[in-house]
Amino acid sequence: MSPIAAKINRAPEAKTLAPLELPFGIPTKGMFSLREAAAVLGMSESFVEKLYDAGRELSGHEHNAGDGLRVTKRIPRVWLVAYMVRTARYDNETLVDALLAALRLCSREQQRRVHAALGLFLESP
Repeated sequence: MSPIAAKINRAPEAKTLAPLELPFGIPTKGMFSLREAAAVLGMSESFVEKLYDAGRELSGHEHNAGDGLRVTKRIPRVWLVAYMVRTARYDNETLVDALLAALRLCSREQQRRVHAALGLFLESP
């Protein structure tokens, strides 16, 4: 076998990608119904459907159930993530500032619970 063929046939080295970290939570589910997407985004189902039907802000898959009387719409997780990133009016630093401001309103006991939990986060690998 020639050296060129050996290079072509060799499998590429596996790369480990760091998981995507977002300052908001979206369940690790692959597809969402309009109702589920609305719950995740904190909006009404009718508003999410308007965004979906417009096809620019949210999109996905439509499935015809039987004789066409009911169309099922599903939104992939990536569209929800993209929408949340695009509409965010904060960065990580301002989010931390907001969390700290909110903690000032908590009782001493609640602040102690947050402090203890933060210590556990910092100790874990």
